[in-house]
Amino acid sequence: MPDPILGGLMVMGVGMVSAMGLSYLQFIDMKSSRNLCILGVSLMFGLIVSDWVSSNPKSINTGNQELNQVISVLLSTAMFVGGMIGLILDNTVPGSDEERGIIKWHKSATVTNREGDSNEDEEISHHKNPLKVYDLPYVMLLLRRIKCARYMPFLPTFEGNCMKIKTREV
Repeated sequence: MPDPILGGLMVMGVGMVSAMGLSYLQFIDMKSSRNLCILGVSLMFGLIVSDWVSSNPKSINTGNQELNQVISVLLSTAMFVGGMIGLILDNTVPGSDEERGIIKWHKSATVTNREGDSNEDEEISHHKNPLKVYDLPYVMLLLRRIKCARYMPFLPTFEGNCMKIKTREV
């Protein structure tokens, strides 16, 4: 493949992944000093650590060459470092569910029918449920049929945290 085509694919791929990550910021309270601090620290650590590891490739020495390479690749990726720092800080620094954006995200992710009951099995248009745009074609239909997929946190059908939020008064 020609280099310009590969470059274009990389620009589009990395751009889409970055934009998806930033789109989650729409749910959090950006007036909160907690969230601004977490965002700033995550961005800066992502840029600084990845640059330092790239500049000092021999600095990581665990005694295992393969492990050194895996750690070096992960730590030289700014999105990974920033994401992990953000994940750790968001889950350790105290903040309310509203401040963290959990309530707004849950409202946008849960589609209710006219009676107010959650209706996840019914086919819903993309206009009523904007998060359905990100569903995998054909795979999501299969995953929704498998009952135990609701309890696996690494699958998009996971409902573990949603059960806790549904019982709260908003």
